[in-house]
Amino acid sequence: MNKLIFILLIVGAMALSGKAQAAEPEHEHPPEHETMHETHAQHAPADQAHHHHNQGVAIPIGVMGSHMHRAGEWMFSVSIMGSGMGGLLNQTNVVSRNQVLDGYAMAPESMLMGMPMLGVMYAPTDWLTLMAMLPGMGMSMSHVGHEAHMHTMQSTTTTPATMQSGGLGDVSLTAMLGNWHFENHALHLNLGLSLPTGVIDLSQPSANGNAPQVMPYMMRLGSGTWDLLPALTYTGHTGPWCWGLQPGGTIRLGTNSLNYKLGHRFSGSGWLGYRFNDWLSTSLRLQGQLWGNAEGADARLDKAMIPSADPARLGGQRLDLLVGFNFVPWPGQRLGIEGGIPVYQSLSGPQMATQWLLQAGWQIGF
Repeated sequence: MNKLIFILLIVGAMALSGKAQAAEPEHEHPPEHETMHETHAQHAPADQAHHHHNQGVAIPIGVMGSHMHRAGEWMFSVSIMGSGMGGLLNQTNVVSRNQVLDGYAMAPESMLMGMPMLGVMYAPTDWLTLMAMLPGMGMSMSHVGHEAHMHTMQSTTTTPATMQSGGLGDVSLTAMLGNWHFENHALHLNLGLSLPTGVIDLSQPSANGNAPQVMPYMMRLGSGTWDLLPALTYTGHTGPWCWGLQPGGTIRLGTNSLNYKLGHRFSGSGWLGYRFNDWLSTSLRLQGQLWGNAEGADARLDKAMIPSADPARLGGQRLDLLVGFNFVPWPGQRLGIEGGIPVYQSLSGPQMATQWLLQAGWQIGF
């Protein structure tokens, strides 16, 4: 909770400093992230284009690739995503730490993840917008383990420890195509590619001074594979209201250098936004995700060490409810924040459950 308060203080500072900047409304995601600049002008009169532009203010900051730009326009973004995990689930059933330690040498207790991200968008034509995202990753996982070796695993004596990792994540490149419009509705296609720039061969010194401890799958900075990132984005509006849908996925294109590949991931978002005026809006969003277990395995990992080292304990599904606010202090920029909690999750456990999610970002376009 202290870490969450710290993140909120940073967001508050961003809001204060953002009022000294200038440019035009934009948007950003997330898993996945960018800015809110619904540019439908090439198919509409000037006053209608301005109306579409204002509607973009109400799209949640967590929706990635939500908009396209006019030919020649640029947009730059800075954002941070965070999440907290804790407690253990097997499917939807709560699992105790001692139950996990009956089958594993270590049990995870909590985890914090932060992802700062830089983004740039450019539209060479009205029907094509290009986007590049450069993510950083930082993770810290607390766990407890048996003091002795595996043959004493029935002991209730445990020792707390922490794993940490950080660095560059997987860079993504996306083309947004189409920009089809009909009355108060818009549709475009997102075709993205994730590059395996995040390090997956990670280890840290062991507590007993023996060989370095290989990091489990969820502590690694990337997938290690080239991944397709397809999505379809629909938006609509009437008066101060706007809404949208975005189904998408992450398709793994092969096995990585450590002989495994993470499971495919499928997601869908639906949102409703309300614009109070030209500088303030709010949104409510439901986001569902479904992801599979890993195929293959890193031979250096012992599946009995910790559940997150077991490739059959990585899949799951989750439904999140998120509330967002967007501020436009000056034309050409947007400050957004969105946070929420899972309302349902079922995991191929035992796995740590997600407890909260938060994203904040600032975008400037010209």
